[in-house]
Amino acid sequence: MRVSIIAVMMQAAAYALVAPPATPASVDKRCTDLRNDCPNYIIFCINPDIRPSLCAICPNTCNCC
Repeated sequence: MRVSIIAVMMQAAAYALVAPPATPASVDKRCTDLRNDCPNYIIFCINPDIRPSLCAICPNTCNCC
């Protein structure tokens, strides 16, 4: 039992090391802030001037909460 748990943990650690972050930390924080602030998030989604650039920066930004 213990060996299988250790093996799973090692696989998870190896995956975390191999998979680099897709975007810089600053962009990630910006996306997270938008998702956590629903009113602004929805305004960004429906604002045609802002939406295209935010969609390019944050792929999930247009899936409004």
